[in-house]
Amino acid sequence: MNLMRILDSARKRFSVPSADPSASKAAGTERRRSARATLDYRVELLDAARRPAHGAVHLLDLSGVGLGISASQDFRVGDSFGVTFKTPEGTVDAKAKVRWARPEGVMTAYGLELQNLSFWDRRRIDPTVLGPDGLITMALQFGALTVSVGVAADWMLSDPARLPVIMILIVAGFLGWVVSKI
Repeated sequence: MNLMRILDSARKRFSVPSADPSASKAAGTERRRSARATLDYRVELLDAARRPAHGAVHLLDLSGVGLGISASQDFRVGDSFGVTFKTPEGTVDAKAKVRWARPEGVMTAYGLELQNLSFWDRRRIDPTVLGPDGLITMALQFGALTVSVGVAADWMLSDPARLPVIMILIVAGFLGWVVSKI
């Protein structure tokens, strides 16, 4: 039961709301699951060729899962592009997907979900990533990996004829991982 609660809290911590946050503010409740900090970092949007996109971009707020920007460019909900910005801890280079848009005069406010952030980029954004919840999650993952490796080693060593099956599973797992990164 506690394990499910820990996993659920970890999942909620890194999820992004799917609706415009102004709607929840109007209703008097905040629906964000990750705290946002108002910061003044220079943000650069990158096109598919990793070239800087044109137009003014201003960072409104930032969290471990997303950021709010105000831009003079028009984007549609669902558009994806690269985002680069510098924090005191270093440069973050990530992919972002537009989750909501709200026109504000000449500029438009956008909610962006950061995608495929590495551990270190997430840590640059939110230095508390390895807080108590993060350490517990990491310890549980390490324990599960240790038990899995022990069971696999015992199974393989009990009958050497199983070695080809293990090799096929390892290669298939590696290829699956490679395909997921493409």
